[in-house]
Amino acid sequence: MLLKKGTRGADAFGVANTGINKPLIKIAAHSMQVLLLCEDNTVYSQGGAETGLLGLGPVDTWDVSQYCRGDEHEITFSAPQLVSALNSIKIIDIAAGGHVSLFLADNGTLYTCGAGYAELLSEDGIEDHFFTPTPVPRETFDDQDVIKIAAGYGQALALTRMLSLKTNSLGNNQLYGYGSNYHNGLLQDDDVEDLYEFTKLDIPNVGRVVEISAGMQHFLILNAAGQVYGGGSNAYYQLTVPDASPFHTLRLLELPPIKTLYAGPYCSVFVPFTGHPINAGQPNWRELDVDLIEEPCEVEVMKTFPEDVVAVHGITHTVAVTASNKAYSFVRELNGVVEFELPAKARGLKPILASNYEHIYLLFVDERSSVLGDCLLQRLEQNQMVDLLMITND
Repeated sequence: MLLKKGTRGADAFGVANTGINKPLIKIAAHSMQVLLLCEDNTVYSQGGAETGLLGLGPVDTWDVSQYCRGDEHEITFSAPQLVSALNSIKIIDIAAGGHVSLFLADNGTLYTCGAGYAELLSEDGIEDHFFTPTPVPRETFDDQDVIKIAAGYGQALALTRMLSLKTNSLGNNQLYGYGSNYHNGLLQDDDVEDLYEFTKLDIPNVGRVVEISAGMQHFLILNAAGQVYGGGSNAYYQLTVPDASPFHTLRLLELPPIKTLYAGPYCSVFVPFTGHPINAGQPNWRELDVDLIEEPCEVEVMKTFPEDVVAVHGITHTVAVTASNKAYSFVRELNGVVEFELPAKARGLKPILASNYEHIYLLFVDERSSVLGDCLLQRLEQNQMVDLLMITND
C-alpha cells in the first residue's frame, strides 16, 4: 500500500480561533455535534441542534444570531455555545454519540441530552427536556458512581465503580448500556429492540477496566492486563471473529496485549503494546451500500502504520498519532496512508482524538502541568483527504 506525505505549505495550515479563549482538556464529536470541555470544567457545544444534542436548553432560549443555517427543523450553530445548564456542575468528562451527548460530573453523576432512542415526537415536536442536560437518577446505577463513559453511533455505555459495604473496598465494575439492542448485543432479550434508558448489562468479571468504546452496534472493553472483551454485532468481523454471527454475551477476543483501542461504526482498531495496529471490520463506513452488508473485511495488521502508535480514532477514516510526533490517516480510496508531521510543541504531550463526518480533531494535553490548548484539525470533505489546519485558543 502507498504511503503519501501530507503537505505543510501555506495552503496546508490555517489558523482559526475557537472563540472560547480558555484552554481545552477534552474534545468529543460525532455525526451532529462537537463538545468541548474546558480546563475550568465548563462545556461548550456546536453543530446540529434540532435533536437536543448540544444541550442548549429549550429552542425559544437560543441566540438566533448564532444560527449558521436551517429552520426550526434544521438548526446548526457554527460557533461554540456555552452549555449554561452545566455551569454550576464540575464536569470532568464528555462523550458524543449519534443519538445522545453525555457529561460526567466529578461526583459520579451522569448527565445526558439528546432525543436518543426514546419516543421523541409529540404533536408539538421534540419535548423540551431532551434539549437540556439532565441527571440520570443514581438509582439507575444502583447508587454507584459512574467513572467512565462512551458513546457511539448506536450505543452509549456507562461504567460504575462498585463499593462493597461489607469490606469497604472496591469490587467489580458494572457496565450499563443504552441504545441499540440489535441481535441482543446489549441485553439478552428478544423482545427488547432498543434500550430507552441505561440498563445493567450481564458481563463477566473482566478485571479492572481502563477503557470502554462504543460503535454502531458493538462495544469494546479493555482491562488493565491488556485483554479486550467485545459484544454486539460482528457483521463486518469488527469483533475479530471471521463469522458474522453476533456476540450475544461479552467474549474475550484473541488479541495480543492491547494498550488502547477504538470502536468505529463498523470496525474496531486495536493498538498492541508491541507491533502495528490491528483493524477488524470496515473502516470506511460512509462508503457502505446496503448491497455490501454481507461483505465483511478480514482482520488486518495495519503495517503501513508505524509501531509507536499511542492513539487511534475515526468515523470515516482511521487516524493514528504516534510517539514520534506524527499523524497517519488510512484512506481507502488512496489504498494507503497519508502521513503528517505534527508541530514540535506537541511532542511529549497526550493526544486526544475526536471526529465527525467532516473533521478530525486532535487536542494535545500536558498532563504534567497545564493544558497546551491547541488543536490540530484535519478536514475531510466528501470523504476525501485534505491537509491539516491549526486551531488555537489564543
